[in-house]
Amino acid sequence: MKIYINNVTPINCNVDHTYKKSFIYTDIGIFCNKNKKLTQIDIINNNYNEIIKNGYTFIIDTSTEVYLDYITHIPYNHIFCEEKFEKTHIGHDIFYIKHYYFDQIEHYFEIEKLEDYMYEVIISFLLTN
Repeated sequence: MKIYINNVTPINCNVDHTYKKSFIYTDIGIFCNKNKKLTQIDIINNNYNEIIKNGYTFIIDTSTEVYLDYITHIPYNHIFCEEKFEKTHIGHDIFYIKHYYFDQIEHYFEIEKLEDYMYEVIISFLLTN
């Protein structure tokens, strides 16, 4: 699950883990390298909720990536992008992610299960950085 926060700029902090993923964007879908095969990615449960806590608007994204069929060749019309992810553990199984793709930076928090106390942990992280 991803949590986005409105009107917050990307935070510079110590990175615990950096990794890269390659994506191929085409007219027929998005593909990545999964188990050494080109695999189509789809998004399910594409829902979000907004919650306001202490003046911050939290956007909770509950969508999930699923892997579908393999393909044997890359479609002619495509865009290739190697995307970089920087992951920082901020406590209580909450991770701050900076996602670099093309010339953009997306940043969000990633968690498995949302608990009420996590909002305070995230706000505290934002205020100390």
